[in-house]
Amino acid sequence: MFRADRGRKHLNDQERAAIVAFTEAGQTVAFIGKRLDIEASTVSLWQHRFRKTGNIMRKRGSGRPTKLTPANEEDIVLAVTAKPITTAQEIVDVTQLNVGPLTIISVF
Repeated sequence: MFRADRGRKHLNDQERAAIVAFTEAGQTVAFIGKRLDIEASTVSLWQHRFRKTGNIMRKRGSGRPTKLTPANEEDIVLAVTAKPITTAQEIVDVTQLNVGPLTIISVF
């Protein structure tokens, strides 16, 4: 139903709200998972978190904290906008970021 972008790792607010709404309506984990195209374990996780916290927001700080400042992020956007086909090393050079050895991540 909601999962148009299968590459995402986290559920969005609408998906989490739908889990809670279906749960409140008495639907089973299996039904919710199938209807929203979400694993049953993820449905259970969000049901548990909602019961425990009373909200559907992700935990603050979940995931790796960024090492970039807002100025760094702006420099990266400007570098890529100016030259759309830009290597990671070129971005580092243009933005003067202080990073260790670059790790190449394939998105394909």
